[in-house]
Amino acid sequence: MSSGTVSVIAVFLVTSLKTVPLFQIVQFGRVA
Repeated sequence: MSSGTVSVIAVFLVTSLKTVPLFQIVQFGRVA
């Protein structure tokens, strides 16, 4: 793997970790 591919994967993982909890919080806010 090239360093470029590794950085793209790292950014994707970080974005996913930030987005999923936010999405769950929004859903929880709607339910509550």
